[in-house]
Amino acid sequence: SETEMKHGILAFAILAATGTTALAGDTNPPIETPPITNNGISVAPSSGDWTGSYVGLQYATGELDADDDSDEDFDVDAFGIHGGYLYDLGSYVVGGELSFDAGEVEGEDSDIDSETTRLKAIAGYDFGEFLPYVVVGISELDVEENGSETGLVYGLGGSYQVSETFRVGAEYLIEEYDDFNGEDFDVDVDTFEIRASFSF
Repeated sequence: SETEMKHGILAFAILAATGTTALAGDTNPPIETPPITNNGISVAPSSGDWTGSYVGLQYATGELDADDDSDEDFDVDAFGIHGGYLYDLGSYVVGGELSFDAGEVEGEDSDIDSETTRLKAIAGYDFGEFLPYVVVGISELDVEENGSETGLVYGLGGSYQVSETFRVGAEYLIEEYDDFNGEDFDVDVDTFEIRASFSF
């Protein structure tokens, strides 16, 4: 009927006016997503910017191969510290790091204390919160009662930004020492290490 049609048109007009007013007059601020929490502790999201200094700890395990008459392989087990500086160029990240490990070289019949100092150049690709990289540099291995030697270190690594100040990562390194301590044999060391760092 004509009355029902008028009522329908009136209802539609009221709904349209109400919707327009709500859209035009809504002054409530947008709801902000709270920071991710872990057990009630706020965790700030990382920025993906790698520029800055960092320090941290690492644990390394691997194998030492002495190319001498015994031709024996030794297990390597060490803890250490590291510190460095990275510069984020946008797509690429470059930097340098100094690290020190102290541990043991374990053979079939003996455990020998060892220390390793490395000075490494770093170059990687910036994937935001994840940084895969390559390293190359010099390394000095000091083995108790067997002397010391300086050699080449190179390898691969990766680091992940858990937050703006905390990172975790891992590295696989190869060290080559020719004519160790002036003797006529070479020493090669392969290690895998896990790392935790604080940036500032």
